[in-house]
Amino acid sequence: MKIGLHMCGWGETPLPDLLVAARDLGYDGVELAPTWLERHYDMADVDAMLREYGVPTVPTVYAGASNYTDVHALPQAVESARKFSRWIQERGGRNVIFGPVAGKGGMRTDEERKNVHRAYEAVGETVRSEGCMPLYHNHYVVSHEVSKQIWQEDLDGMDWTKWQLCLDTGHLVLALQDPVSVCERWAKSIAWMHCKDVRTTRFQHVAAHQSMSEIVPLFTELGCGVVKFPQILDILRSANYAGWLVVEQDQCVSPRESARCSLEYLKDLKDLLGC
Repeated sequence: MKIGLHMCGWGETPLPDLLVAARDLGYDGVELAPTWLERHYDMADVDAMLREYGVPTVPTVYAGASNYTDVHALPQAVESARKFSRWIQERGGRNVIFGPVAGKGGMRTDEERKNVHRAYEAVGETVRSEGCMPLYHNHYVVSHEVSKQIWQEDLDGMDWTKWQLCLDTGHLVLALQDPVSVCERWAKSIAWMHCKDVRTTRFQHVAAHQSMSEIVPLFTELGCGVVKFPQILDILRSANYAGWLVVEQDQCVSPRESARCSLEYLKDLKDLLGC
């Protein structure tokens, strides 16, 4: 299992600093967020920096899913899916990640849920027509309880013969899920892993709406929280998992030090388990 470093959590750090850190720390590659990078860099310059610093991209890209409750935004969503499918193929990959979408009031209405799943069907078909694989990425939305309900609605409502999973261990905890149990049940569908750890499973005011800025202090370096990574990696190994383990910290005081600690933890764990 290769280990990648996600650019999330590095804030306004210049991209070259991230690439140098990934290279010098010993990561196998970086997972970039082109939707953010395009606002700050010409993507041709990004490719040149990757070559200059000798850091490959991971074979996966995040495409988002923000407007899926609006049927009028579907053509734009389809074109975005096509764009990112071609973007990652040009860089040697084939996985395109889509995230969850809450309703305007948090919980989805029946109509919003139908619109979202109709959008997933359309963007998934587009990604597959481009020779890529669509991945569903669980993510915290609005509150712990809303995240839990949307996670279950999407598990029940999507066609898992046509989709695979990008699991985020920390956000599973935030959605009141046990990452080990989820991995056991869905092992054959997991194509990608975002590795996060969370300090606790005891959330005050569980049903209250909390922004991501209120949530991110709950994250910690891998091995320092409640996520049972030894069991998760053992499950993935037994399932012949072929994806990467991507270290992703939504926020931290020192991104480089956090990346170093998490990488050392994963390397030691891989050696111990023979992954």
